[in-house]
Amino acid sequence: ILQEKIKMLKKLKQKIIDYAMSEKYIYRTQDIPFLKHMDEIKDALLKDYIANHPEHTNIFANLDGQEYGYKLHNGNWKTKGLKYQHEWLEPTQKLKDNYPTAWQLMETFGHDCPIAMYSYIKANSKIRLHFGSDVNLDSKYLRFHIPLVVPTNDTKKLGMEIMGEEINWEKSFGFDNQGWHHVWNNTDQDRVIFLIDVHRVACGIK
Repeated sequence: ILQEKIKMLKKLKQKIIDYAMSEKYIYRTQDIPFLKHMDEIKDALLKDYIANHPEHTNIFANLDGQEYGYKLHNGNWKTKGLKYQHEWLEPTQKLKDNYPTAWQLMETFGHDCPIAMYSYIKANSKIRLHFGSDVNLDSKYLRFHIPLVVPTNDTKKLGMEIMGEEINWEKSFGFDNQGWHHVWNNTDQDRVIFLIDVHRVACGIK
């Protein structure tokens, strides 16, 4: 009887894995045409970033909390949050003045955008395997990465794996952050992106 139960549990486990792997986790321009616009504004986003954060000198610690964050990335992943869980993180006029390109992008989606931030991972570091455990547990939002400073498109040196699929930052892309993912930067330069969450409906995705 015990062996039969073990077999049943193994079959159930495999069914769960097969279901998870059948879900779509990564979205590209052919899936969401608006990604083309994100690529078009990346230079302007970077210009705003450099104007406010030369050499990352005033970027604060990640919003994920000190204890959890150090387990996840040893303090090597930092962000400049503009919006988090629908709340502006600075006075709106300051955001408009300092980050005009990001402001326009956030306003394009309005309340369908709960999170937006600049994000960088230091050279020769990694973000360990994780999923978006704090928000978006129902996967109603997609997370977009807009590449700003990308030392290489060689995924052996710099890349991200989402549910077993590797991707680089040659182009903007979206993904369901409820899928397990991790990041590595084995180069001598920092990687900088703009990160924004958008409701699936606003993206034309069910």
